[in-house]
Amino acid sequence: MALTTVNTEGIKDGTIKNIDVKSDAAIEASKLDSPLQFADDHKISFGTDGTGDLEIYHDGSHSYIKNTTGNFHIGTDGFLAIYGGQDLGETSAKFTNDGSVELYHNNSKKFETNSEGVQIHGKTYCEGNVDMPDNAKLLIGDSDDIEIYHDAYHSYIDHTGAGHFYIYGNGVNNVYLRANSSEDSIVAETNGSVKLYYDGTKKLNTNTGGVAIDGNLYMTDVDNRQIKLGVSDDLKIYHDGSNSYVEDAGTGSLYLKTNSHIYMIDSSDHTLLEAVENGKIALRYANTEVFTTTSSGVTIKDPDCTGSPGLLHIDAGTGASDQEYITFEYGSSNTDSGGIRRDGTSQTPEFFAGSDKRIKKDIVDMPAVLSKLNQIQLKSFNYKEGGGSGRGPIAQDLISIFPNKVKREDSDDGTGDTVPNDVVPWTVGTGFTWELIKAVQELSAEINTLKTKITALEAN
Repeated sequence: MALTTVNTEGIKDGTIKNIDVKSDAAIEASKLDSPLQFADDHKISFGTDGTGDLEIYHDGSHSYIKNTTGNFHIGTDGFLAIYGGQDLGETSAKFTNDGSVELYHNNSKKFETNSEGVQIHGKTYCEGNVDMPDNAKLLIGDSDDIEIYHDAYHSYIDHTGAGHFYIYGNGVNNVYLRANSSEDSIVAETNGSVKLYYDGTKKLNTNTGGVAIDGNLYMTDVDNRQIKLGVSDDLKIYHDGSNSYVEDAGTGSLYLKTNSHIYMIDSSDHTLLEAVENGKIALRYANTEVFTTTSSGVTIKDPDCTGSPGLLHIDAGTGASDQEYITFEYGSSNTDSGGIRRDGTSQTPEFFAGSDKRIKKDIVDMPAVLSKLNQIQLKSFNYKEGGGSGRGPIAQDLISIFPNKVKREDSDDGTGDTVPNDVVPWTVGTGFTWELIKAVQELSAEINTLKTKITALEAN
C-alpha cells in the first residue's frame, strides 16, 4: 500500500509499524503532516534491508547517531556548527568549508586551526606527548614573543618579544638546569644559593656574603682584563701582557691583613718577604734572612759577607757636599741627633751630631777628662766564637771610669766566664771624640804652662 501521508499518531498507536523507504517510493517532507516522533529506543535506520548501517535514536537518557558501516560523512557548502543548549544559542564546535575548525568552551573559542597550524586561546593541559616536526614552533604571546622548537640539529627556547624572560619555581623546590638527565649545570635554590657546575661538580655558588668559588678563577682570553673592586674601581688586579699588577687606584690606602703570616715567594717557592702578625718583617736573599725587624729595631746579617759591596751598601745615586747618608732622631718631635754624612771638604764619610744651641739647655763647660783617659786600660784579645781578634777596653773595666760609655742589662752583673742565655753581652761606646779634644786642650794648657816656666827660667 502506498501511503500519501505518514502521521505521528499512526506510528505511535502501532498502525504504522515500519516505514520502508525505497528508492522508488521516497517520502517527501511535504507528505509529513508534522514532525515525526519516536518512542525511546525506537530508531530511524538507514541501510539495505533494514541492516541498520546508520541509526538515529534516543535511549531515554541520551541521543545517538550511530554509523556501523564504512565512513561517516557530514558535508556543507558553508560551515557546520555544533551547538549546546535547547535554543542552539551556545556554539560548541564550528567547521568552515575551506577554512578553520573551531572548538569552544562555554561559548568561548579555545582552539582553532589556521593555514600555519593551530592556535590555542587560553591554557593547554596535556596528558600525553605533543609531537611536532623539525622547525615547527610553539609560539606563545600575542606577538609570538616566545618560540620553542627544534631545527633538526639543536633545540631552542627563543625569547624574541618584549619584556624579560623569567623562569619560576614553585617557591618550595629548586630549579634545575641539566646537561643530561643526571648532570646538574645550574641549580637555583628557593631562598638560597645559585650554584654553577662543571661536569657535574660544583664550581661556584652564591651565599649570604657574596660568592664562593670551588677551584680556580681564570681570565685568560686576553691581557688587560681586570678584577675591579670598589664603587669607583678603587682596586684593580690585572696582567698587561708583560707584568702583573695590584693597583690601588682609588681613595684611601692599600692594606694587606693577616692573622698569621704574609709571604711573598718566587717561582721556586723561595721566600722573598715574610710579615708575621705582631712580629717581625723579614727580607730574604737566596731564601736567607738578611734584614729583619725586631722589638728594638732591625737586624742586618749575611752569613757569607766577605766581599764587596759589604753587609750594608748605601748608594745615594748623586753626590753633594755634606750629603747625609744616615740620620738619627729621637723624641716625639723627631729631634735630629746626628748621623753619617759626606765630609764637606774631603768628601769622605764622617759622623755628625746635632749641635744647634736652640735644641740644648743647661750648657756648662765640660769637666777635665785627661786623668780619666789615663785610667783606661787598652787590651788586645781574641773572640771565643767566630774567630777574629780585637783591641780596646774591657767593658767591666771601663764602667767605673766612663759609666755612660758602657751598656748592659740591669740584671746582669757581668761576672763569670760565659754570658748567660738570653742576655746581651756588655758593649762600649767608641765615640770619645769630645773627650779626646778636651784632653788635648788640657795637655795644651799644661804645655803652655811649662813653656811659660821655661821662658822665665831662661830669662833668669
